[in-house]
Amino acid sequence: MIPMVDEARVFAKHGVDVTIIATQANAALFQKNIDRDFKSGHRIRTHILQFPSAQVGLPHGIENLHAITSMEMLFPLYQGYQVFLRQSIEHLIREMRPDCIVSDMFFPWTLDLADELGIPRLAFRGTSYFSLCAEHCVRTYQPHKNSINSDAVDIVSLPGLPHKIEMLISQLPDWLRTTTHFTHLMEPITEAEEKSYGILMNSFHELEKAYEEHFPTTIGLKSWSLGPVSLWANQDLSEKTERCKISGSEDRLELMSLKKKKIQM
Repeated sequence: MIPMVDEARVFAKHGVDVTIIATQANAALFQKNIDRDFKSGHRIRTHILQFPSAQVGLPHGIENLHAITSMEMLFPLYQGYQVFLRQSIEHLIREMRPDCIVSDMFFPWTLDLADELGIPRLAFRGTSYFSLCAEHCVRTYQPHKNSINSDAVDIVSLPGLPHKIEMLISQLPDWLRTTTHFTHLMEPITEAEEKSYGILMNSFHELEKAYEEHFPTTIGLKSWSLGPVSLWANQDLSEKTERCKISGSEDRLELMSLKKKKIQM
């Protein structure tokens, strides 16, 4: 969510009219920077939806993965966004009639909404080109299933990548090695991404040139490298410290202040 908000701010700083749809507790993490950008003349705002805490049986304020205190809260959290808030989000977007939808990976149904409205849906993943290419490789070739023993300590090669990449089977995500609940969750996400107009990446050419070029030719999806969005969106110290108001932000402010003094010396 944090890099996606930074990405929205970068769009607004380039003249795009941006609306961020978020729940109250999530909006509180970044709203000061949005307000600062708006006062600076950028057309960016937050539309706040109430998270259905009572309906899904979660305490008030538990609205993201950082806030959960046990993995048992994960499914109710997912249900709140995918089931209870879906209708509200769809109604809002139909009323707004945007030119484009930029969607987090966990909202694959926004593809159908974008098709209905005749607008492009751009996917967003807060990860690297290398990670997505490696994930696609494991899904396609399933190298762990070709291993003689399929033990966790066995080393497998990931074929078709620009470099020779070897991993322990134990290093592969569980949902790719075996069929889990998360496997079923990722299937519509992957399908929606591959059918989207393209994907926005928080990366840059100089960091992973080979995989930036490999990605569209292998997966067949347009991509745009916008990163590092935190650098483009947050220009001063106050913006950086407000980037995410979670526990420990005071320590980060002190560390950044010390770093700044060191650089000035």
